[in-house]
Amino acid sequence: MGAYLDKDGIVDTNGIRVVSNRTANLKTYTNMTMLTANTYNKVAECNTLGTGAWLINVYWTGGYNVNTGNIHWETSGSGVAGIVSASSYYNSNPYQEISMNFTHHYRSVENPTFYFDSDNSNGNYGKLSLYLMPAVDEKFQGFAVYAQQLTDY
Repeated sequence: MGAYLDKDGIVDTNGIRVVSNRTANLKTYTNMTMLTANTYNKVAECNTLGTGAWLINVYWTGGYNVNTGNIHWETSGSGVAGIVSASSYYNSNPYQEISMNFTHHYRSVENPTFYFDSDNSNGNYGKLSLYLMPAVDEKFQGFAVYAQQLTDY
């Protein structure tokens, strides 16, 4: 049997899903909340994402340095990450940086850095969550996180 399309995406000749229709608009915690510089700030829970490769897209309509007023106008950034055990992620794993590429309408401050880690919500385990570490104290508005599954296993 050759590759085929089903209700969830495209499956290759080996039965591996290579393109998925699974998407998620993840709950975020950042709209107009001050995120402290050089600190891991939880911005989204990723525990509903299944095992596989995911495109993670972050977007905001505006952001600014709380101390100087320097700005990040409309911005979009994306990165690809492999995800396993998202609903029961081991707490002792180190923060795992996600390589993101950004496009800005305008910016005068450094891009923030994004990481995956456990939220330590259940004993030795927790929910896989997305953390943001800004270089300066920063507030964002219109902040959203989207995920598109690329493959599953």
